Amino acid sequence: MERWDRVGRTAAYGAAFALTPYVCVKASWVVGSLLGVVPVGAGFSTAGWVLLNTVTIGMAGAG
Repeated sequence: MERWDRVGRTAAYGAAFALTPYVCVKASWVVGSLLGVVPVGAGFSTAGWVLLNTVTIGMAGAG
């Protein structure tokens, strides 16, 4: 069973590594929007937009 534990751990680290660019871009986008560098998406209030993006960042981090 130890071998499968290592395989699972390696797969988990690989998945986390694969999501790193997404989380970095998403976090940069949120910060840029809050600073006024990037426009907030049409049809969203600032609070709703920040909440939505915070949830997706959290989902990526938990995944």
